Amino acid sequence: MSVTAWPTLSRTPTKVAQQKHDATLRTPLDDGRQLTTSRATTQRWNIHLSYEGMTAADFTSLTAYEDARGIGAEVLSYTNHVTAATHYVTLAAPISYNFDSDTQTWSFECELAEPGGTYS
Repeated sequence: MSVTAWPTLSRTPTKVAQQKHDATLRTPLDDGRQLTTSRATTQRWNIHLSYEGMTAADFTSLTAYEDARGIGAEVLSYTNHVTAATHYVTLAAPISYNFDSDTQTWSFECELAEPGGTYS
């Protein structure tokens, strides 16, 4: 299986937040308590990226990338610019785009999620 890389943009993310996916199973009991058990699975990462001061070319590149790949449909490789770790992820939700008319730049926010499995 061929994996596409996250697109190269003119700037690195202004914020990268990584959080482990909560793999705990929770079952509500009749008396209001919760029964919790651990899943026998590898904990996966959820990654939130924020970009600011992006160009119109970045906007065009990212919207074309999102349109071609779909939400959750295709696995892609994302390399964290801080840790240099590569994660195999999918787009977890549509990318949020905001245009600042004062600076004539774009800001983007997106959620990536590791789907589990082995990719290369």
